[in-house]
Amino acid sequence: MFLLATIITILSIMTVALPLILRRRSGSSTFHGDSAKQFIIRRENIYKELASIKMDYEIGNLSLENYKNQVKLYRLEAAKNIKQQELLEISMANLDDKIEKAILVIRNKEGSK
Repeated sequence: MFLLATIITILSIMTVALPLILRRRSGSSTFHGDSAKQFIIRRENIYKELASIKMDYEIGNLSLENYKNQVKLYRLEAAKNIKQQELLEISMANLDDKIEKAILVIRNKEGSK
């Protein structure tokens, strides 16, 4: 009886979750999309800062040493930003794969009964 209740519960959850999962597969999830936007916005701000310090250097407000140091820091920050975005995308893809595998396992168990 417990097994039957568990199977019915899992089927109910799958009925609700499967359309959401399939929709997520076809496009980015809201969380992933928002996170990706945050990375892009941050990177755009970094590029604006780089342009700003270049202008400051060109008009003489920054020494060459300060300019090079700031450019180096912003480039490192932009690279870190890109790496973090790539890691997020990889982890989201891995999560999607794990969900798909779990669904297949449940379907296979159902088919063998």
